Amino acid sequence: MHKFAWILRHSTCGLCLLMFLHSVSAATTQLAVAIQIPMLTEAKLNGNFWIQQLANSDQLLLTAAEQRQWQQQLVTADFLHPFDTLKTQYSANELQAIVQKVSAIPSAPRFFADGRAVTAEDYRNWQQQMAVSKGNTTITVQYALVTRRANVRRFPTMELLTNSSLDPDLDRLQETALFVGQWLQVLHYSQDRQWAFVVTEHYRGWMQVTDFAMTDRQTITKFLANPQRLTVTGAKVQTNVTPELPSVSAVSLDMGVKLPLLPTPDTLVNGQHPSFSYVVQLPTRAADGRLQLFPALIARHHDVQVAALPFNQRQLITQAFKFLGERYGWGHGYQGRDCSGFIRDIYQTFGLNLPRNTAEQAKMPAPHSLDISAWSVAGKLSQLKRSQSGDLLFIPGHVMMVLGVIDGEVWVIHDANGLSLRTSDGQFVHSKLNGVSVTPLSVLMVSETESYIDVMTTIQRLSAQPLR
Repeated sequence: MHKFAWILRHSTCGLCLLMFLHSVSAATTQLAVAIQIPMLTEAKLNGNFWIQQLANSDQLLLTAAEQRQWQQQLVTADFLHPFDTLKTQYSANELQAIVQKVSAIPSAPRFFADGRAVTAEDYRNWQQQMAVSKGNTTITVQYALVTRRANVRRFPTMELLTNSSLDPDLDRLQETALFVGQWLQVLHYSQDRQWAFVVTEHYRGWMQVTDFAMTDRQTITKFLANPQRLTVTGAKVQTNVTPELPSVSAVSLDMGVKLPLLPTPDTLVNGQHPSFSYVVQLPTRAADGRLQLFPALIARHHDVQVAALPFNQRQLITQAFKFLGERYGWGHGYQGRDCSGFIRDIYQTFGLNLPRNTAEQAKMPAPHSLDISAWSVAGKLSQLKRSQSGDLLFIPGHVMMVLGVIDGEVWVIHDANGLSLRTSDGQFVHSKLNGVSVTPLSVLMVSETESYIDVMTTIQRLSAQPLR
């Protein structure tokens, strides 16, 4: 494969990545150039353009019953683990096995941000910090709620590690991020008690203890059971500024966050009349690390929704375009997201919970899925030209969402780091997208000799209408 373009899959978590392996000097000269995207026009950068191409953009892709059935299939197939299905106790041996799987030492070389190679001693120090030992003792799970957007790490450290590309955008210890209101099982603490090993419905890893607040199982059950919930449908919104209570003031909430909606009281809330905002129950962390639930206001002008959005093509495109141009963030880094995080966060607004990583998303029991990995290029092209808006396309390590097909060209929106393509005169060029982008599919290359279509593995349609 050409040294300038590789598609990699994270060795343990499968986070998506389109990246370039090249020398630092090449990066300085080559990546400064922004490649012109073929056939891209200003109109195609507006979600309404794509919605107008659709005949039935408001038709439900799945009914509420079909959505519930599909979500249960994901649970049954072990892709998701709801709160009430997880174990409440683990043996020390079980815990060690779980941590060792998450915090496995990579086989490939890793480097610090300054270029120094990570040594065996560095890994030993992190493993010592993890303080996990074997034994027959029983560990009783503790519980918590996330109180601010939080990083989940492979090891209990915020050190930035790269691979041989030395690209600081790609922190190989960054696994994902968790958002405000996410429940946690807390299984273990690091030696210095600054980190905890946590489990959620879709991920495991290390979190800083200052990012969550401890509580009990009953409180979380009640928090999750509230039938009225406010869903964040914008890329980000903030709670109202609240000088009276700094812990709930200007708290950033990401797309997909769901918080219990409280009745509008007859009294002021945090010094403000509540009639012109939504009143939500916000988890906060007290000085002693315990959970405190306070009412917080979210102004009604914000992009939020009582209950989930209707699951149709119009809303899928609308939600995707709310991230257009956002900086790519490996493992939800840079306060952004990567390709699979982009897809997952969109679907959260429909009340649908997807696996976190590309490899799992490609294998999940979708309503309709085609494995086209062994198909001829001609066969793939024929199938792709029948794509519908919202279809998911997978290549190893990357996922894209179809916007539509115009004059036989499939257009996608995706969150990508790298960009390689062949120009109209046949020249192979490489640079970066490094963000949520709209591109034609046919021109995208993974190397000088292979296109995205060549290596495409799976097409999924998360709708009742079958793939034809």
